[in-house]
Amino acid sequence: MAMVEAVLALISGLGGAGLGAAGALWSQRAKRRDDAAAASIAAGRAENELLLETVATARAAVRAWWTNAQRALAELEAGRAVDAEQYDAEARADMKEFTEALYRLAGRVQLNGYGTYRRPFADLMTESSRRIIEAAHRHAQAPLSIAEIEALAAGVREVHSEIALHLVRNAEAVTGQVIPPIGYVYPDSPGARTFPAPPPYPPRTQ
Repeated sequence: MAMVEAVLALISGLGGAGLGAAGALWSQRAKRRDDAAAASIAAGRAENELLLETVATARAAVRAWWTNAQRALAELEAGRAVDAEQYDAEARADMKEFTEALYRLAGRVQLNGYGTYRRPFADLMTESSRRIIEAAHRHAQAPLSIAEIEALAAGVREVHSEIALHLVRNAEAVTGQVIPPIGYVYPDSPGARTFPAPPPYPPRTQ
């Protein structure tokens, strides 16, 4: 009888140790799963923050590009000369920053069908800038008409609005929230009228 009890006690002890080891293993696995989930969440948040910063960089760059164009057009309307080379250098710097940011966004944001456009944004910006540069050279020979300047301004506004819409929808795709319009206010050029600032993007259509 004593032998039987000893064997049963041994078996019971081994069973308890086995259960304890299994419990520890399960606990470790659960912790690893929790750690992996936490790491995945943290990585997702970091990625979203990076994407939002990139979108903000692109929006700031295209706004700077638009501001420079507005100032150049205001100078032309006031009858003053515009340094075409300086404007070209500033526009190129803004477009370079914008393009680099846009390339970093490519393929990383799901736009759910939004963000389509007729031509690459860089091409639209380059063409608008080129027209202003050509106008500055013509202006050096003879003043431009108000109609010519307003046509240039309309083209710049259209490009800016289209790009701004795309960037806002990029940000909305990341945050899952609708971003309200932000007004654009720029200082007037001395002695010149600035063109009315358009909304940052056109009204939404379903």
